[in-house]
Amino acid sequence: MALPKTVITAVDVRLTFRGLPLILTLVAPRMDFEKKTEQARNAQGVPLWEAHVALPFEGYQGAPNYVVCPIVIAAPDAPAIAPSTPVDLVALKQRTNTTNGRVSFSAETVRPLKAA
Repeated sequence: MALPKTVITAVDVRLTFRGLPLILTLVAPRMDFEKKTEQARNAQGVPLWEAHVALPFEGYQGAPNYVVCPIVIAAPDAPAIAPSTPVDLVALKQRTNTTNGRVSFSAETVRPLKAA
């Protein structure tokens, strides 16, 4: 039996990043791969956006580090969130292509983190 080309896995944001803040760096239109000059849309015709988010990870000897990762979201308008804002990713999913090993991420939405 052949493996599916793409495996989708839900990501528990709180557990994965151990409560460390996720920081929004920018939001930009997700460009259509084939048309190059048009914004991509999902199957329902909703525009796709890339929310570039700095994701924390533990580096050498436990030092905190961040890697910026584009998170694809579908929304009629770009999220109105200022850069450097701590954010929450709602329903974060990891997509792994089993053919080439590439990984991408998507979320239902990105929203500012509420102050405790």
